Amino acid sequence: MDLTDSQIERYSRQILLQELGGEGQERILAARVLVAGEGLALPIAARYLAAAGAGEIGLASGAGGDVLAADIHALNPEIRVTLHSAESPSQELVSGYDLLVAVSLGSSLRDHLNRGAVATGCPVITGACDGDHGFVAVLDPARGGGCLACVEWPSLGTAVKPLTPALAGAVGTLLATEALKAITGIGDPLTRRMLRIDARSSAYTTAVVQHRPSCLICRVT
Repeated sequence: MDLTDSQIERYSRQILLQELGGEGQERILAARVLVAGEGLALPIAARYLAAAGAGEIGLASGAGGDVLAADIHALNPEIRVTLHSAESPSQELVSGYDLLVAVSLGSSLRDHLNRGAVATGCPVITGACDGDHGFVAVLDPARGGGCLACVEWPSLGTAVKPLTPALAGAVGTLLATEALKAITGIGDPLTRRMLRIDARSSAYTTAVVQHRPSCLICRVT
């Protein structure tokens, strides 16, 4: 893929990064990312991915997906946006994408997407907010790094309670950052780790995410 003059101008600040350059930008433009779930962090992550030039963004976000798709198109007309059902997505949905960004998932959507990610070996960037705490993790189920069913999240009942919008913005930004690191191969990703944010004390801690031996989805046979 050769960058056009308009792309060089649009992404010039990224291209000037020594580690990224034109080759890294081409990888971003060729990337297909599925952004799925709910909550305030989801549109933040999707918009930053669009601004960076992720070539195709799939949205499985329920109500408001069409509005978000229009926002993405207005932000970057080059981005291809595809809307998917967030109520009963097929397990095969993930196979059309290189990367899954999963945000504050309900149990049904989590199960469908998780099975698809495990079956296809798709890496998963996932995050959630719970009150004044935020969580971001990078999972690699194809390489024994655990899946969405292995991660201990807040229950859905607490994960959707009112939270600080600024914290959701921080989680969404980190989700996009980790996705771009996965796409370009640059930096030290949070693979097999979870970053925990305590907004009240401004504390950031990390914990290892491991494959759960009893997991029926990603267990090694």
